[in-house]
Amino acid sequence: MYIELNRTFHQISNEKEISEEEIHIRAMLGGKADSWADVLSHSRVVLLAEAGTGKTKELKAKTKELQEKGKNAFYLPIEDLAGDELRYILSSEDLTKFEIWASSEEPAWFFLDSVDEAKLSNPTFFRRALNRLAHHLNGSLSNANVVIASRVSDWQATADLQTVEEILPLSIRPDHPSTSQSKKTEQDSVDEVSIDTAPILYTLDPLSTEMMRIFASGRGINDVSSFMDAIERADAEIFAARPQDLLDLIAYWLEYGKIDSFSVMMEFSIKKKLREVNSERDQRRPLSSELALMGATRLAAALTMCRKSSVIIPDNPIAPDRLSQSIEAAEVLSDWTATQINALLNRAIFDEATYGRVRFHHRSVREYLGAKWFYQLIAQGKNRRAIERLFFADKYGVSVVRPSMEAVAAWLSLWDERFRQRLFVMAPDVLLEYGDPSQLPLEFRSQLVKQFAKCNEDRNNSGCSFDIPGSSSFDVEIMKPPRPESGPQSGRPW
Repeated sequence: MYIELNRTFHQISNEKEISEEEIHIRAMLGGKADSWADVLSHSRVVLLAEAGTGKTKELKAKTKELQEKGKNAFYLPIEDLAGDELRYILSSEDLTKFEIWASSEEPAWFFLDSVDEAKLSNPTFFRRALNRLAHHLNGSLSNANVVIASRVSDWQATADLQTVEEILPLSIRPDHPSTSQSKKTEQDSVDEVSIDTAPILYTLDPLSTEMMRIFASGRGINDVSSFMDAIERADAEIFAARPQDLLDLIAYWLEYGKIDSFSVMMEFSIKKKLREVNSERDQRRPLSSELALMGATRLAAALTMCRKSSVIIPDNPIAPDRLSQSIEAAEVLSDWTATQINALLNRAIFDEATYGRVRFHHRSVREYLGAKWFYQLIAQGKNRRAIERLFFADKYGVSVVRPSMEAVAAWLSLWDERFRQRLFVMAPDVLLEYGDPSQLPLEFRSQLVKQFAKCNEDRNNSGCSFDIPGSSSFDVEIMKPPRPESGPQSGRPW
């Protein structure tokens, strides 16, 4: 079932990394972004997005839309194109349209989906498919506009881009129109195509609040306002940023009649995102949920300790700048096979970071899993003092929390009383600002606010934000016991 959401996109490059905060804020507030019209204005586009983002549905819907407008548009599964001639892939009607187009000077749009599925069957299928398409296009290559879709983790940043440029080179006709830099309408984009010197790389933006509302309504939520209010109270927007994520949240709402606490929804979301949504892919590249969680936890801990945020996608060759700014999964998961690592990086828990890298879907996911890893070490009886030295330090004779470890320490305090007490004494603001303070013991919460006030009684501005996830009335509710959860109106207790 396809629901028109007017999805937006942003370009990605090897140089500039757009922060996840910038992406989510832009999506929530409707900031500047490219539309399908902008995407279709380019001759060669690579659309990179992870599982659950809706790539395939978008490509099929755009093909149908262009065809209904009388344009030449064709949807081609790369795996099929690698093994069969066009006459076996296209319907008889589309094949006739293709043959008529090939002898004309009209533009056409080819939507190739998807690189990851083709490589899963055979690593050579992507190149083979492009060669076959180039053969069919023959003298019409300059009139062909190609959109290639792939999961980020299956796209080799250097090698695959070189393959596209080699087999489907950009050739500009003498009469080719140039375009302005202003935003285009859908009609503009199919009437004129930009002059590019290389393929343009795009990724799908997270769903905006309005898109979430439209999607929820289309998927059977009757009281959309209550559903969206519950998401906002639980700070659960990060768990609804992709269509598949939102479907999971809708299913949770329909089953339980509520959106639960931030930490409960975090655990729920992680388990969902570590499962392979494509059953055929799961059979070809199996990785149990338990092993996936173990690997993701280790990667999260490594990123935390290395103070880095992205993981390199295996590529040949690896660009030096990507190597220096990220970690290599194979070094962290040295006891894993390459197939297992690729399967993990393909799971929906990872998003694109910059070209050739992936990162955890949201920083809080990385922090939560990193805390889980440290808690496992404590539970196994590892040297607690050595672990605590990673979190705490003495600065001018005063014990402080290392800034890079504050969020991880806050999550860890939910499960470890000693961490909780140390933070209570030296940094009560950390417990208020990070993790999920609503899940701290009730009596401890009451004492925590008093401790925070005591630590800041001589300051005009504590520097601490009370914009705690799920709290619309912190000052009133903080001292009250959790309210009974009563269906859709339930939220976090403070």
